Amino acid sequence: MKKIKVNDAVGGETLASVIMGESGSVLLYEGAILNSEHISKLIDNNIEEICIRDDVVKESILYTIETIEKDSIGQIKDAVHRRLRMGEDSDLKIIEETAVNIIKNVVNNVDVASCMVDIKRDSGELYSHMLNVASLSAIMGIKEGFSEHQLRCVTEGALLHDIGLTKVTVPYENVEMDTMPAADKLNYRKHVISGYQILQNFKWMEETTKLIVLSHHERINGSGYPFHKTEERLPDEVKLVAICDHFDELVNGIGYERHKVYEVVEYFRTNGAALFDYRMTTGIMNDIAWFPNGSTVLTNEGEVALIIGQNHSLPDRPIIKVLRTADGKECEGEVIKDLTEYLTVFIIDTID
Repeated sequence: MKKIKVNDAVGGETLASVIMGESGSVLLYEGAILNSEHISKLIDNNIEEICIRDDVVKESILYTIETIEKDSIGQIKDAVHRRLRMGEDSDLKIIEETAVNIIKNVVNNVDVASCMVDIKRDSGELYSHMLNVASLSAIMGIKEGFSEHQLRCVTEGALLHDIGLTKVTVPYENVEMDTMPAADKLNYRKHVISGYQILQNFKWMEETTKLIVLSHHERINGSGYPFHKTEERLPDEVKLVAICDHFDELVNGIGYERHKVYEVVEYFRTNGAALFDYRMTTGIMNDIAWFPNGSTVLTNEGEVALIIGQNHSLPDRPIIKVLRTADGKECEGEVIKDLTEYLTVFIIDTID
């Protein structure tokens, strides 16, 4: 570790300690890799000297950070504009911008980037799952009114929550965990312990972040694992990520067989109160688009249609564009149906 003047920083240096502002808020966390925006921020906050690590960051890690940042921002935009159905456009813009800033700060860390390299190398499906959970957790944390510190822990913990699956030796993609042989199920469940142990190497990381990794499969009624914790022993950050993780693992088949979005929403509405924080679950499920924009669906009249819009108060009554009629012919002209107006038309399935 060495100390340098901020004015001498050129970018690419790795912070060896956290940087605090005059108000006591965190400006940059340990492990952050400096860029021009960070340097300007430090100068604007009258920070004259910083401590950096002696080792030089490899270009491959810098490229990885850029890639993860790009992928993460893409997932946030996809969630806000396609997979969720939330409020007014002005609210969406604020939520999107806030979530993007949070994720950029989280991934701009050499240790986090190194973990994500391992995850992506192990499984592209797992990598996508981690990004999905991180983006959904960040957005829902903002809507919950979490503090900046809580949002940092939630997003970081969500991004790394399944890092322990890189140590699992049994198949877990599109496999129902409860049908696994006992030994395989135990092997799979140990990923929460393995993930927590991996993060113990990062002395700078908040304990709440590590607790999310350890406890994201706990359930408020004590039926979860590894320690069967009940509601009063689980912080809000863990409760939130647990919901977002379980939603996405059911949709994308991580430790479970894949399900359709509307099936997962119905599952949460039926079983969620016993397993997850009721208020958080209700809020999140109210924002999930049962039939995401851009998905193809089949109606009870035999039409094949494209989802092009949402009705925020009626998740099962989106706006559709008919692609093919009931007799299988391509639709002539543009036929748009708002299902809040076509009361006898309803969606019976989605088409992959």
